Amino acid sequence: MKKIDLEVHKKILVELLRYIDKTCREHDIKYSLIGGSLIGAIRHGGIIPWDDDIDIALVPEDYKKLMMALSEDNDRYLLLNPKSNGKYPYPCAKLVDVRTVLVENHTKEIENYGVYVDIFKYHFVPNNRMKRYIHYLYVNMIKKMFGLSMLDKTGLKSAKNIGKILLYPFANLITPYCLKRIYMRSCDSKVSTDFVMLNWPAYGFEHEIQLKKNTEEYIDVKFEGLDVMIFKNYDEILRTIFGDYMKLPPEEDRVPKHNTKAWWKEGYEGEAEKLERKNDSKEKVE
Repeated sequence: MKKIDLEVHKKILVELLRYIDKTCREHDIKYSLIGGSLIGAIRHGGIIPWDDDIDIALVPEDYKKLMMALSEDNDRYLLLNPKSNGKYPYPCAKLVDVRTVLVENHTKEIENYGVYVDIFKYHFVPNNRMKRYIHYLYVNMIKKMFGLSMLDKTGLKSAKNIGKILLYPFANLITPYCLKRIYMRSCDSKVSTDFVMLNWPAYGFEHEIQLKKNTEEYIDVKFEGLDVMIFKNYDEILRTIFGDYMKLPPEEDRVPKHNTKAWWKEGYEGEAEKLERKNDSKEKVE
């Protein structure tokens, strides 16, 4: 199989996003870029130069509609929906390019895995701050246990945290699929409140909680030449998560954050060459 380099990987991500955006507009679904992808849209007009993924987020009703829309048969893209893919362990959805194969280092292999866009969902959290904090701690604890249950043997050897090493045997008594169900139930509150949190928190309690009103309005922005949706109140959301998000990180931190390797499946060498030619043409123009 032909290995996919970072620049071609990003081209595939943009095509995945193009398809998601088209599907959302056809079905009257609202979504927003989130996290580093949202920073990229505002600060760079596209993917952050050293980034290697695209993340989007939706409110519960739009997430449900998108899961249904992306479930339709497609010979190029496959929805890995945690509610419908029995052998898919993650509690968050991904749209995968079926022409590719992707491996995450130190993680157990996943069936039908390829270059993907992450699809996250906001869920309601209590208005009471202490209850919100308890909820966050519970969700984060299950998330860490899930991460441990997904480690392969090399992942355990590379773990430097003694807590992880001690918890690994216990985490593996519970399958990732069982932890996935527990995790999804903990992020499935149907009681509307004034605050929301993503179903895959990554930045700590003070940075994760958002006002529900900040997820209710959307605008279009340019992203790698596409018109894509983002939250209208993106500035408040990004400042809550990252602080001064317009400031570039130190140069030593400008590296891809996902430890992945990807390849084209046999028979798709022509697709690889087309994307690589597009990338070469862009570099010549620049």
